[in-house]
Amino acid sequence: APPPAARTAAVRPVKKSTGCSGMGLWISLAVGVILLFCLGAVGIGALYLLGRSQEAPAAQQQERASLPQPTAVQQSEAAQQATQPPVQPTQLPPPPALPSPTPIPPSPTPIPPTPVPSETPMLISAGQELNDHLFRDDFETTFMMWDYGSDEEADWGYENGAYLLRVKVSDQPLSFAPPITSFSPTTYEFDAVVSGKPGSGGTGTFGVLCDYFPAASSNYVMVEIDPYGQWFAITQYINSEPFTSTENVKQTNLSRNPGENNHILVECQWKYVSVFINDQWAAELETNEPMDGGMSLFIANWGPTDPDYYQVLIDNFSAWVPVQ
Repeated sequence: APPPAARTAAVRPVKKSTGCSGMGLWISLAVGVILLFCLGAVGIGALYLLGRSQEAPAAQQQERASLPQPTAVQQSEAAQQATQPPVQPTQLPPPPALPSPTPIPPSPTPIPPTPVPSETPMLISAGQELNDHLFRDDFETTFMMWDYGSDEEADWGYENGAYLLRVKVSDQPLSFAPPITSFSPTTYEFDAVVSGKPGSGGTGTFGVLCDYFPAASSNYVMVEIDPYGQWFAITQYINSEPFTSTENVKQTNLSRNPGENNHILVECQWKYVSVFINDQWAAELETNEPMDGGMSLFIANWGPTDPDYYQVLIDNFSAWVPVQ
């Protein structure tokens, strides 16, 4: 027989390990280690947070415990403040009400306006003016309203475009003031025509009174003119007695015939009385003290009277006070 064939054992081939399989093992180990590290970190963090949450209330309690506790008085005041109502803002008081204007009752009669002084005279007519320093009247009308009347002593009033003064008694000068109320004049100027006559042996005069007030008529200055006798005099009276005088001064330029005109001007300024007759200066008298104003016309019959009474007609009359 043929020789037996030789038998070989069947050998399983062995696979050689390569580097890749070893590296995978190491990677797996690394990932496991990382996972374990992460889990450990998470656990540690969770334990830390849990511990902090438990320490915070304790710290707060310890802090509250360290604060000073309010005293009994403070607790009482706090309780009172808690029970008191809230403080309201202070309101300012309203301003006082203004008083209501007092109603003025209506006047039963209209009140005339206060006259405003004017340096320009108010022309009433061609021969009449009136303002706060000038009075002028030619007696052509009765607008200026001079007084008029008649009694046992005298007659006075408008006559023939002039103003009449007629005396009926003896030894009693009669004064007649013009109707001036807006000022106190210091100068008179006028025309005078004498008629009639005094009694036998008597004397008739007319003129101006200076510093004369009827309520206190014992002190004054008399400017006395006698056209028939052609004389005049300036005399100051104190307590009705002559104090100083020019005596009777002869004045030949006086018109002495009845019905003839004489132009007279008399100034009573401060302490001086000056007289002008027919536009000529006649005389001046100084008084013992300054005069206070007040002027008037007058007429007199010295001695017996006559049925044909002594009289004078005044015309073109002006009175004024100097304007500064």
